[in-house]
Amino acid sequence: FLLEIRAKVQRCIDTRNKLIETRRKHREEQELLQRMQLEQKLKLMQQQEQYQQFQQSQYQMQ
Repeated sequence: FLLEIRAKVQRCIDTRNKLIETRRKHREEQELLQRMQLEQKLKLMQQQEQYQQFQQSQYQMQ
């Protein structure tokens, strides 16, 4: 009888640990996704800035 309870408790602990691990992985994935989106945004802004500078230099040459 005690062994049954111990087994059940162990299963609960295992399930809980799996849940925590899954949540942690999910959070890491979310953070990675956000970082990638931010890097994408930054690249886009840099490209726009370079393009504007290029346009200005073209304008000044005329």
